[in-house]
Amino acid sequence: GFESRSKGTPVLLLDMPTNLQTIFTGVSGELEVRWSRVQHAINFKVSINTGDPLIEKDWVVVGYTSKARFTVTGQESGKFINVRVQPQGRKGLKSEVSQTVRGLAA
Repeated sequence: GFESRSKGTPVLLLDMPTNLQTIFTGVSGELEVRWSRVQHAINFKVSINTGDPLIEKDWVVVGYTSKARFTVTGQESGKFINVRVQPQGRKGLKSEVSQTVRGLAA
């Protein structure tokens, strides 16, 4: 006979992204960000802060991506940018935001 397939366990919490890093692109006003994939994540919300990363209201969402990388564009060349990423899954499931990394816009 055939074995019946059991139902999977529902995902209640996504992991935070790890290995978040910034990469200098050499393209004026750009900064590339990369991180490790997160199981069950559908997309990632990318936010930046050009001032004090501890001031929550100063974080601005700059985009969403389904990949484990994102290029921040339109920034002031030579300025440091704080970046963080938040995975998002099905039915509004989210993780905590990642740690903050700092990079220099080309």
